[in-house]
Amino acid sequence: MTKQQNKLTNILKWFHNFCEKNGIRYYIIAGTMLGAVRHKGFIPWDDDIDVGVPRKDYEKLRLLSSQNFDKNYVFEFPGTNNKEFPYLFAKLYDKNTTLVEKQRYPIKRGIYIDIFPLDGVGNTIEESKVNYKPFYRLYKLRLAITTAFLKRRSLKKNMVVFAGRLISPLFVSRHRLASKIDKLCKRIDFDDADYVCNLLGGAGVSGIVPKEYFGVPTPIEFEGITVYGLQNPDLYLKSMYKNYMELPPVEKQVSLHDVLEIDLDKPFEEN
Repeated sequence: MTKQQNKLTNILKWFHNFCEKNGIRYYIIAGTMLGAVRHKGFIPWDDDIDVGVPRKDYEKLRLLSSQNFDKNYVFEFPGTNNKEFPYLFAKLYDKNTTLVEKQRYPIKRGIYIDIFPLDGVGNTIEESKVNYKPFYRLYKLRLAITTAFLKRRSLKKNMVVFAGRLISPLFVSRHRLASKIDKLCKRIDFDDADYVCNLLGGAGVSGIVPKEYFGVPTPIEFEGITVYGLQNPDLYLKSMYKNYMELPPVEKQVSLHDVLEIDLDKPFEEN
């Protein structure tokens, strides 16, 4: 592992123990789940960790996070005295590091793991796709007004970002938009639906899967520690990535995060 990956693994280990102590369900998801199956840890060029928490447990975690006074780690949720926070999901930071990410307004925190709420979307795939559409329209608009212009993004997509910034203030603020998106996500509870999704993960309709793929949180090895993954990872990963055991072309084996500054040895609150 790189030094950054090692520190991220320590964050995940701490998170796992925190969830175990407080009876919170979670799963490693997306590329983290893929890495655990294909590499028994990180995808070699990856530099983040994603976990998903069923909505009821996510709200419980939100309440408990305000009571966490650990000297090394701190949670941050949308709408909790953090007006510049652009994300619609939670993060858990290493307080002893500094990371500045490229967003519309650069955000300085520590390195982190992403904590996504998992929500229900319907009882059939057809119903789920219909329910997904109104959420997706607002979600794409919110991304357009909070993201940065990126060189690796096409001119057309950067123009969409530019248009979103111009138009959105005339109709809705980004905070009000975030509130509308949050309500749409919460319409159907994870435990009451046959199809579920990490709506805020950006995977689109490919992220809509039968709840049975998640099943009961199941122990799996990740970089020498035991964490919780999906009960049926093969079906989930095929849905998300198709032939997931095949490595992508070399030119695509790169991180997609846009980092302006990183210091793994300096607390972000001291910078």
